[in-house]
Amino acid sequence: MESIRIDILITQIANFLLLFFVTKRLFGDKFVKSIEERKKLIKKLKNADDEYIRLIELARKESDNIISKANKQKESIIEEGKTLAEQERKLAIELGNTQKDLIIQEAQQKSEKMLNTSQEQRINSVVETAKLVVKKIFNSQKELKDAYLELITAEATKMAKKKPTIKPKGKLGITANVNDLSFQRTLDDDLTKLLG
Repeated sequence: MESIRIDILITQIANFLLLFFVTKRLFGDKFVKSIEERKKLIKKLKNADDEYIRLIELARKESDNIISKANKQKESIIEEGKTLAEQERKLAIELGNTQKDLIIQEAQQKSEKMLNTSQEQRINSVVETAKLVVKKIFNSQKELKDAYLELITAEATKMAKKKPTIKPKGKLGITANVNDLSFQRTLDDDLTKLLG
């Protein structure tokens, strides 16, 4: 092995130190500034990651709040819709019941009118039939005619004072029933009494 020569070693150290000082003088400040800026940038990037995570978390919380508010508003709207639908249903039922009552009332009035008309027509029919029967019977017997006319006049006067209802009964199919007073008289019975 060769021995280390001191003069070369010193020269090498001197060259190194000279190179170091020249480099430091020319590039040292720039290099240090560059390293410092890089450290700051790395620190900022690290802080930016933390800031980014914080902002993401904040945005997530805000979106959760917005979604929660939207769900509450949706439920409120649904509940309000149900309430309005229930009110509309009740109103429709009430309107339907009112119309039903009006229809029933109108039908009852028409039915009563038709019944009254029908009763009047039946009474008129009975009177006409009785007149025809009496004419045929009494054309030959004047005394019987006068007695029967008096009886019919008395009964007609009583019936005019009260509301008559006509029900089919008897041999000729005619019965006069006056307001449930148990006044029943058939034309057949009258004729039997008069002829009897």
